[in-house]
Amino acid sequence: MLKQLLQTFLLLKQLLQTFLLLKQLLQTFLLLKQLLQTLLLLKQLLQTLMRVAKATTNSYDRELLKQLLQTNLGLQ
Repeated sequence: MLKQLLQTFLLLKQLLQTFLLLKQLLQTFLLLKQLLQTLLLLKQLLQTLMRVAKATTNSYDRELLKQLLQTNLGLQ
């Protein structure tokens, strides 16, 4: 009887640890979701900067901005 009680306690402890790991996994997925959203916003910002670079009237400024964006941000 005491042995079964101890085994049950150990199983409950493992179950609790499993739930805590699942909670951490869920938090990790939520952080990854936020990271993805941030990256998508960054992509939109970079696309806007490229449009600004293309729309700049001064060709020297436009080329300079374009080169800076391409070299520093890896855009094509």
